Amino acid sequence: MVEGKWRVVAALAAALAVAGAVSLWWLGRAPKDPEKLFRKRCTSCHVLPNLSAFRRGDIRAIVTTMLVKNGANAVISPAEAERIIAYLEEVTPP
Repeated sequence: MVEGKWRVVAALAAALAVAGAVSLWWLGRAPKDPEKLFRKRCTSCHVLPNLSAFRRGDIRAIVTTMLVKNGANAVISPAEAERIIAYLEEVTPP
């Protein structure tokens, strides 16, 4: 019985290691250009919005909502989110 439990634990550890490696691979492939990063990460979940419809002061709250409530934290790291926010605040109207 104990041997069977160790097999389950080993299988779970292996699955977590693979998931971690895939996550690192995905995050490691981040484009250097902030516009390309925005396009690549955000289009993995939805069509890009018309940025002229947003105001600079709303960007951080919108990105945070995407990360926290809509699951974007699965494809966007905190550092990438900051780069995306900085880019969007630069290109949206005040």
